[in-house]
Amino acid sequence: MTEKLTISTEVRLVPPADSELVENQDWQRLSGAVQTISDWREMYMQYVAGPLTLPDKVLMFKRRAPMLGPAHRHGRFVLIVPIETRADVIVDQTFYRLGPGQALIIFPWQFHHFANFEGEDLTWLFMTFELKEEDGLAPLRNIPLTLNVQIVQNLITLTETYEARDASVAAVEQEIRLRFALVIQQILRQIQQQIKPTADKTEDVRSAAVPNLSLFESVARYLLDNMEEPISVDDVAECLAMSNSHLRERFRKQYGMSIGHYIRQVKMHHAMRLLSTTDLSVAQIASRTGFQSVYAFSRSFKRETEKSPRQFRDTIINE
Repeated sequence: MTEKLTISTEVRLVPPADSELVENQDWQRLSGAVQTISDWREMYMQYVAGPLTLPDKVLMFKRRAPMLGPAHRHGRFVLIVPIETRADVIVDQTFYRLGPGQALIIFPWQFHHFANFEGEDLTWLFMTFELKEEDGLAPLRNIPLTLNVQIVQNLITLTETYEARDASVAAVEQEIRLRFALVIQQILRQIQQQIKPTADKTEDVRSAAVPNLSLFESVARYLLDNMEEPISVDDVAECLAMSNSHLRERFRKQYGMSIGHYIRQVKMHHAMRLLSTTDLSVAQIASRTGFQSVYAFSRSFKRETEKSPRQFRDTIINE
């Protein structure tokens, strides 16, 4: 099971959105429908459990403020559709710049977080769900897509049906799942059409995007390229040719967290990946994440996760 993982960060170019699509009446109607559904805090209060068919436990909610903070992961799929405002979605160290007219599916247990929002006023639609067999969605993994008119029209119907639903009526809940399944099928077809014209191209999308790296991307690249070394804020500041204080101020202002916390977070998330996907010893993982002792690594890991490295690995094995 032991394997040597290659640590890298990617910056992928997202296909441009259809400007006519995001300006037409259908997009405005979708925007209006999203405004009516529940905020993410209310969504959990409205959820009613019960026997469900595939896709299971469909939940829809909106976000109206930038989602800044630590990366996290969970056991559900998430379909993200920005309605207003562009931002970076970082999934397993890959950056996707998403905006209106585009979408991305995050798979269960993928680390993800958000950064570099263009403005404070935003509307993003989130649809989370469970699936017993995820192989059918494999083509959508780590592939952003450009929405078409058919997908938008079905998203409108789905969103309006979801908001008007009566959770006590099983037929309505069934309709929501069926309509959501239709949206997923259309997205799969759209992805097949989207990647077909570029299948023969060998262009490196990373190199195409590198000249315009954001501060967040530049910091992440440095951390990932030097993962096995002890890294301080001074090290990052020197690499980026700016003062320690200026880097701290800019990072906190733009991303809502201290850069010191982000450095620890990246190292701990890499440690979680190694604990989850390899049989490397805790001592080996401590070394690969730049810690000079197992004690320091274990203490830092428990502070971030509330579990020791061995407890975390046991939890993953038993899931």
